[in-house]
Amino acid sequence: MNLVSVTIADIVNFLQVSDRLVTAGQLTVEQYPAIAAAGYKVVINLALIDSPNALVDEGSIATTAVRSEGESPVRIP
Repeated sequence: MNLVSVTIADIVNFLQVSDRLVTAGQLTVEQYPAIAAAGYKVVINLALIDSPNALVDEGSIATTAVRSEGESPVRIP
C-alpha cells in the first residue's frame, strides 16, 4: 500500500488552462484518484495503448477512480 499522499501538483506537466480545463502528461495509477478528488469530471487520454509508460489496465483504473467521483474516462484514439 502506498502511504504517500498524491496531489495534482505531483502530475507531470499539469497545467490549468481555465477553471474547468487542465492538461497534463500521462497519469499514474495513484494520480487518477487525485484528479478525481480535485473535481475534474472527464479524463481524456490521447496516448496510444502501446505508448511508453502506458498503464496495462488503464481503462479499469480510470473507470474505478473517476466514476467513484462522478466522472467519465474517454480514450482518443
